[in-house]
Amino acid sequence: MFALALFPAIASAQTREIKEEGKTVFKPHAYLQLQGGAAHTLGEVSFTDLISPAAAINLGYKFTPVFGARIGASGWQAKGAWVAPKQVYDFNYLQGNIDITLDIFSLFGGFNPMRIVNPYLFAGGGFAYGFNNDGGANNLNTGGYQLEYLWKDNKTFIAGRGGLGIDFRLNNVVSLGLEGNVNVLPDKFNSKKQIIRTGSSMPWQVSKSTWERLTQEQSLSTTNLSRLQNPLQLRLPYQNRNRSQHLHL
Repeated sequence: MFALALFPAIASAQTREIKEEGKTVFKPHAYLQLQGGAAHTLGEVSFTDLISPAAAINLGYKFTPVFGARIGASGWQAKGAWVAPKQVYDFNYLQGNIDITLDIFSLFGGFNPMRIVNPYLFAGGGFAYGFNNDGGANNLNTGGYQLEYLWKDNKTFIAGRGGLGIDFRLNNVVSLGLEGNVNVLPDKFNSKKQIIRTGSSMPWQVSKSTWERLTQEQSLSTTNLSRLQNPLQLRLPYQNRNRSQHLHL
């Protein structure tokens, strides 16, 4: 999932810096981030079909001008799709995570509390709790095919995440931020295996042992199949059977 969020960050001026005889020095401090934006889950339909709302709250702590950590909660809605017949479904999720943050400009330019633009990197992990899937993937018209990863009621997933953000300083207390992050979750998150497709709509990973199952699961058309001279011998090294990328905006 890829996410893009616009948010304010709030820190205490008294805990952020100390002025001693005209000199400003760094002091470790806590901060709060409130985020709102959109999310996108990778799938086999158009990008806009799988955009959904997202929100997050993070409580962070800057240990040094460069390094910090934060804990957060995010979620709202995620989407998935079935190709033939085309159907888009949605479900809800909540995710808890822990991130390590790195201030890029402070790393190379030193501490400057008056800096207007502050880009940062972060990486971490956590757990996602999916729910309200009974009216989503469980109601798909799959022509009788049973989804291998279909889940009902609720389910918990492990998640890895990383991303890039930019803080725009408004004053000593408040900044406005823009953040994009990518969350990698198991394929079960959207109830089905993720099939990566090329521009010609053919799956990248196909082997003799899996072609028949992939053809049934994705309902590949006769036109698509005719583009292969020998589909049973198509074998590429990249496999994406165990993870589906979940993009948050």
